[in-house]
This record gives sequence, C-alpha cells and structure tokens, in this order.
Amino acid sequence: MLADWPSWLDDYIAAILLLYAWLVGRREVSRSRPYLMAAWGYTFGMAYMSFFGQLRNVRGVDPSGVATPLVLGFKGFGLLLSVTCLALAWRSPTTAAFHE
Repeated sequence: MLADWPSWLDDYIAAILLLYAWLVGRREVSRSRPYLMAAWGYTFGMAYMSFFGQLRNVRGVDPSGVATPLVLGFKGFGLLLSVTCLALAWRSPTTAAFHE
C-alpha cells in the first residue's frame, strides 16, 4: 500500500482541504466560502479525472475486484456530488447576503 502512495495521496489532500474549510467556517460561515470553493474544486478535479479515466477503460477489470459498472456508478455519484457542492459554495445565500 505504501508503495502506491501517489494513487491515494490526493484523497487525503482533498479530505484535509474540506476539513480545514469546515474548521474556518465553524465560527464565521462567511470566511469559509473561498476555502470551500477551493476544496470542492480540487475534489471535483479528482472526481472528473477518476470518472472519465474509468469510462475510457470501461472494458477493463477494476483493480478493486468490484464490477466496473458499479465502480463507474460510484465515481459518477462522486462527480455529481462534488460539482453540486462546488456550485452551492459558489452561490451560497449566506455569503451572498453577507456581501450585499
């Protein structure tokens, strides 16, 4: 597992970014918006590459041993979730009202 660190390091980076955004926004929500946008943007980029990389290799066997269509479904859900959260962070009503 440690020999394959480049394939999972980005997951930990995304988790750290999201946790940091949450920590910043615990006391003052409006301060977390740029951090949330950066974290969800990073996560969206990862999900995009993962989903379309899997889609390009749909006939291959997934290294996890799970059926490729199921893996593709989970990755598609992650992609939709990340783009939705990015859009919500970008157009947050709390922060939009704060800046008016």
